[in-house]
Amino acid sequence: MSVIVKKTFNIRHSLIFPALLVLLGIAASCNSESKKTDDEVAVTSSTVAVNSFHLKADSKVLKGLDSIFFSVDLNNAVIFNADSLPKGTNISKIVPVITFASSMSKADLIELSETGDTIKKINYLQTTTDSINFNHPVRLKVSSFDKTNTLEYSLKVNVHKMNPDSIGWDNLQAASLPSRLDNPLRRKNVLFNNVPFSLIEESDNTFSLAEASDIYKNEWNVNPVSLPFSPVVESFTASSSAFYILSADGALYSSPDASAWSAIAAGWEGITGIYGSDTVVGLKRNDDGDLCHVYFADGTETVANPIPGNFPVKANSPMVTISNQWAELPTAFFNGGICQNGNLSSATWAFDGNSWSVLSEKTPALESPALVKYVMYRNATSATKIKDFDAWLIIGGTLADGELNRNIYLSFDNGVTWLKAPEAMNLPESFPTLTAMNAFVVNRRLDADLAQGWSEILTSRTRASYEIDGTEIFWDCPYIYLAGGYFSDGSLSHNIWRGVLMRLNFTPLI
Repeated sequence: MSVIVKKTFNIRHSLIFPALLVLLGIAASCNSESKKTDDEVAVTSSTVAVNSFHLKADSKVLKGLDSIFFSVDLNNAVIFNADSLPKGTNISKIVPVITFASSMSKADLIELSETGDTIKKINYLQTTTDSINFNHPVRLKVSSFDKTNTLEYSLKVNVHKMNPDSIGWDNLQAASLPSRLDNPLRRKNVLFNNVPFSLIEESDNTFSLAEASDIYKNEWNVNPVSLPFSPVVESFTASSSAFYILSADGALYSSPDASAWSAIAAGWEGITGIYGSDTVVGLKRNDDGDLCHVYFADGTETVANPIPGNFPVKANSPMVTISNQWAELPTAFFNGGICQNGNLSSATWAFDGNSWSVLSEKTPALESPALVKYVMYRNATSATKIKDFDAWLIIGGTLADGELNRNIYLSFDNGVTWLKAPEAMNLPESFPTLTAMNAFVVNRRLDADLAQGWSEILTSRTRASYEIDGTEIFWDCPYIYLAGGYFSDGSLSHNIWRGVLMRLNFTPLI
């Protein structure tokens, strides 16, 4: 007795298979007289169905190996793990554990060479403990007890071909940053309402403003901009509603579009960053000549307390603001920089809107490091169960001895502790050594065809939210962009690089 199953049917989730067995039983009693059509195949009945498949526990191979879920696709006679094993997992001696829906007359495990010749053949009904090399093609041929039905399954143990938790810098040749003229002198790149902007001092000392129309394709609109003052290009920054920059004489300017500028304060000696959505934080001397914190918000400037000698006055990372359930007010922090006493800071400084404090005294001591928030994945209870974490990345910068930093540093606790990233996450050797790069993250909308997903895409769980339209799935993939920066000889880099955590490129499991 056979069951008619449409070719278009596919099993995509562990909850579907038990329901399928129930449906198979119902169909066997109702469809025994059905006729096959061209788009239907007589796949199986319970007499040759594999009930479940997993791998025998072997901690020498992988902790939790026996907990890996395998899908049984009865329609296409394929058994596979959609969530691939970690890169490098040795699958040359794996013992499969198979249960069948009913008794079999024969169940042969067949290991094949690449040319299709049989390397090893095991009668699974007699021997259930022999290992198989899943680096080779493997088949499972089963015959019903009455020998009237036979079905041959393809067995696949998928292993990641790349480290899913490595950062793949996929544009190693680098795209050119925009400018009106060749060889610009200075530039500063910022993110404003999720759109990258670049303020450029051209080779003839005029200025341009570039706005990215599609940063993934590196497409920009570049226009000349007339500034009624001499700008400190490195101070160019943006809040949620405006751009800000300092003039050479210490005036603070503001603009809603980075083209028409208005002076809003005077006497500033530096911009530390943006607190919250719209408070500009900087440095200014009081009437006694002490260098103090200064804040500009809602049209009002407030000069606060003098800064300590170990507070950075320039070349710190961007200042970022975070909110959490344990703090009444948002907290901002930044890393590195050159202190008022001339030393290089090895601290992470934090600001809660009222006062400053040292968040960490063991931060990499760097001048002009990039700081960016991203998502990372770490093992949870086993090697195959991972959890996503928000992570802050320090990239680039100049060390105390004047050498440029090539390591990436990570913090999983919002700047309290920092650790050197694993080698797989660091910049490749082909990436130039730079300082004062500008880093930002911009999402790109990706899509995949679910109808082809199992055969063409090795998927892995991520936090990515997704939308489904028919057989199409869409999700936002965050890409890191590293723009500009300076070489060790002080010359400006004219390129932009793009990187992504490889796991985030994979089709989300549903």
